[in-house]
Amino acid sequence: MIKSLILSAFAILVLCACSEKDKKTDWSEKRQLMETRAQEMLSGARQALIRQDFEKAKNTIEAMRTQCNLALEARQQGILLMDSIYLQEAVNKMMQADSLMKTQTVDSLILVPRLEEFGEKIKFYRRKLEHDKQHL
Repeated sequence: MIKSLILSAFAILVLCACSEKDKKTDWSEKRQLMETRAQEMLSGARQALIRQDFEKAKNTIEAMRTQCNLALEARQQGILLMDSIYLQEAVNKMMQADSLMKTQTVDSLILVPRLEEFGEKIKFYRRKLEHDKQHL
């Protein structure tokens, strides 16, 4: 009786091990497909960043995060790219506020706090980008 119980337990373990191997193979193929798709999406986000279409770039990365949840490498690259998008967006807004202040079309009392805010954002995103590069 004990012998048959041990043999049954061993047979169940073998069957479970085989089914786990199949799952890992399927998962690996899914991950590869998602990595490929995610890299394409990241490329599109980079192109949007070059065009300074920040909203499209951010939306593309957000879509990649939800649609390609197994694409771990691409998701890490997406973190760095999102940091770059936020940084470039803050730089552009600071430049716009600075040019408005130079032309004095807007009261400088309104723009000075905005310039300081954008300066702080730029510092933050530079630090975050460096931190993420070191830890990803």
